[in-house]
Amino acid sequence: MLKNKITSQMLCIFIYAVTFYLSYVLTPESISNIWLKITIWHLYATVFIYIFSVIIGNSSLYDPFWSVAPIPIVVYLSTQYENSLLLKILVLFPIVFWALRLTRNWIISWKGFEHEDFRYIDLKNTTKFKAEINNFFWHSSITYFYCKSGFSAIALYFNQ
Repeated sequence: MLKNKITSQMLCIFIYAVTFYLSYVLTPESISNIWLKITIWHLYATVFIYIFSVIIGNSSLYDPFWSVAPIPIVVYLSTQYENSLLLKILVLFPIVFWALRLTRNWIISWKGFEHEDFRYIDLKNTTKFKAEINNFFWHSSITYFYCKSGFSAIALYFNQ
């Protein structure tokens, strides 16, 4: 287990960069529905982060996803519609500001891979199989519905 905070954060950044890149590459360009494309990208990213969290042995790897994932999604959405620059800024700025603020809080408070959020530990206090099922579906379902509801509201601004 990595004990050093800086090393843990650098590994986390690397894993997220690889995850977001692979998710982007694997999402078919032939999909014309923007929400389906975002959903597939999101599911790929969730699976990759989950796999890396199992390899590392720490589900807290998933924690930054809440603040980092909305940035590429909202930037992608803003490029898909012909709206005024002012409208795009009015939508992008608060979301990016929120995401950066939340990510900053994570950077400051996260102790590295020596720490795992108590909620993940509680989820794992069952059989190994049930723990992994809980772990994966906790990540994918909660985050997906959280992001989907937020981005559905954003889509209203982008006329979709």
